[in-house]
Amino acid sequence: MRAILEGFASIESVETDLAHDAFTVCFDSTALSVEVLRGAIKALGFRPRLPHAGELEVARPENRQGTAPEPVAEALAGARQSGRLVLLDFYADWCPPCIIIEEKVLPHQSVRDALEDFVLLRLDTDQFPEAVRFYAVSAMPTLLVLDGEGQERQRFEGIQDAEEFARRLVELAHGGQGR
Repeated sequence: MRAILEGFASIESVETDLAHDAFTVCFDSTALSVEVLRGAIKALGFRPRLPHAGELEVARPENRQGTAPEPVAEALAGARQSGRLVLLDFYADWCPPCIIIEEKVLPHQSVRDALEDFVLLRLDTDQFPEAVRFYAVSAMPTLLVLDGEGQERQRFEGIQDAEEFARRLVELAHGGQGR
């Protein structure tokens, strides 16, 4: 599998995690589309753990119905009571970019300061697949900013620069768009 995927010129690396029956592919998205990569992976007999974005149309923010799954509903209740926003961090232990968020970005002092205005909830995608579907998470890491009513205010995907991430969180906490 690794040899076949690394045969694509735009594949930068393939990391395998046999303990979790998972692998991570880093690639140049300007030279290879996600659809082609997914097709190659499926042709090898593998299926993604996260649904493809096209499979999540029902869960798009404008189409979302019902109540947020636990433990998100509890975090939203706490945010409403305290007048804060919620930051949902969708991650997996086997995801290298998620580990960077956990070890480098979230502990950064500017991010820690910004998070004082947030209820932070970290959700392992393997343990909370219903939240993954509800919030249409198709990439990791994904960080969502929600208001106390559960409305999505901002979506961050991939590795974030700590200073820029903190700046955007502060802007969102003070009523801005976070862009």
